[in-house]
Amino acid sequence: MELNTSDDRGIDIVRNKNQNICTEKTTLPKGRHKIVILDEADYMTKALRHTMELYSDTTRFALACNHSNKIIEAIQSCYAILRYIRLDDIQVARKVCEVALIENIKITDSGLEAIVFTSGRDMCNAMNSLEASKAGFGIVNDTNVFRIVDQPSS
Repeated sequence: MELNTSDDRGIDIVRNKNQNICTEKTTLPKGRHKIVILDEADYMTKALRHTMELYSDTTRFALACNHSNKIIEAIQSCYAILRYIRLDDIQVARKVCEVALIENIKITDSGLEAIVFTSGRDMCNAMNSLEASKAGFGIVNDTNVFRIVDQPSS
C-alpha cells in the first residue's frame, strides 16, 4: 500500500488505512512481510508510531520524505536512512524531453532550459512545470514556464 501522508495525515487515516492493511490476512512465504510506503512522511502524525510498533512483526514501513529532521527521533532510530543527491541538469533535461516526446508535448529549447533552471534539479518540480505549462498554454516555452512558476525570466 502506498499512502501520501501529506494528503492523508489525520488520525483516522493512520488508524483505519494502516491498521486495515496491517491486520488484513495475507498468505506470504515464510520470512516475507507486507510493505506500506508512506510518501511525504515528514507530514506524518505521531499516532503512526504506535501502529508501526504494533505491527512490526508482519509489516514493514518505508518512509519517503523531503525533510528527515521533521521525522521524530523515535521513528528515525528504527530505520536505515538513505539520502539521495539531486539530479544534474542533463539528467533532468533528458527525462523532460523523454516525457514530452511520449506525451506529444510541444516544447521549445528555451522552454526546456527554463524548466531545468526553475526546477532546482528536482524532477518532481520539472514534471509539474512541464505538465502545467502544457495544460495552461498548450506549448512549453520559456515565457510560459516562468509564468507557471511565477518567476521573472532571467
